[in-house]
Amino acid sequence: MNIFLIPLYNESENLPELADTLLRRPEAGEDYYFLVDDGSTDNTSEVARECFAGRPFGVLRLDVNRGPGRAFDTGFTNILDRFGDDDIRVITLEGDNTSDLSVLPAMMEASGSGHELVLASVYHDGGGFSRPNKFRRLASNMANGMLRYIFRLDVLTLTSFYRIYNLGALRRIRNRYGNLCSEDGFICKVELLLRARECGVSMKEIPVMLQSHKRKGKSKMKILKTGWQYVRFMIRNRSEYNSTGPAG
Repeated sequence: MNIFLIPLYNESENLPELADTLLRRPEAGEDYYFLVDDGSTDNTSEVARECFAGRPFGVLRLDVNRGPGRAFDTGFTNILDRFGDDDIRVITLEGDNTSDLSVLPAMMEASGSGHELVLASVYHDGGGFSRPNKFRRLASNMANGMLRYIFRLDVLTLTSFYRIYNLGALRRIRNRYGNLCSEDGFICKVELLLRARECGVSMKEIPVMLQSHKRKGKSKMKILKTGWQYVRFMIRNRSEYNSTGPAG
């Protein structure tokens, strides 16, 4: 069984196309969709219910926007508490249509061959950006490079939402740390990756093109705010996540 976990913040414009793409997949009849509305100020929750009507889905709305970390932790916690089969796969996506679903079969294959965490990677050979923004790409390169160096991570793309997790691996992480994400901002994906490595989770990267041309509206990530979150995280956690073992 596959469970799609998608955090949403003011994505009413993007949801219809995202839902249509997901539901047209041949395997869609076997999937469950869990959407976390992170305090949207538009009608994202209502649009989500309309788009996924007739399919197994759930929408959880948070009253206040806290960031993707809180949305992911809320979603993961609900899934872990509701589903007991550790062989279930949890697929996380961006809610703005930038995740290229054409690589999902390759990610599924890697997940089925024993990798407990599969990451869509724009920095892996064959990956990239459909609409490169020089400033954002420079900032992303610098952040990824610094994080890899500080935490000795053998992973090229650290911050993408587009991943497949084995539910049993998520359960191991929660058992060790008490939750999946303690960081509320975009740095949550790095935190979760580090926790996965510390718990011995096997990983594999699959190249992907970020489809930024499909996004309606602006990116929700604020470069300066997110950059400061990265710096604070590195200062606070450098000694905690100091494994020298391989990431996958």
